[in-house]
Amino acid sequence: YGFWYTVVANFRKKMFEVLCPNNRTDLIADEAQLVIKNFKASFRLAYNRSQVNVTDMGVSFWSVCSSK
Repeated sequence: YGFWYTVVANFRKKMFEVLCPNNRTDLIADEAQLVIKNFKASFRLAYNRSQVNVTDMGVSFWSVCSSK
């Protein structure tokens, strides 16, 4: 696919938000889940004393396409 998407770690909402520029979030779901898994592992190693529990954070996918 020829587009970018963004994964946001929203600590206030305790959720990862995947922002996709079109309606086909299914195209990026597996890859985004892998990105989130790797972020969680890296975060736990880097901030092992953090009170934030990234393991319990949910995931939501959002289509942010603009229509004309």
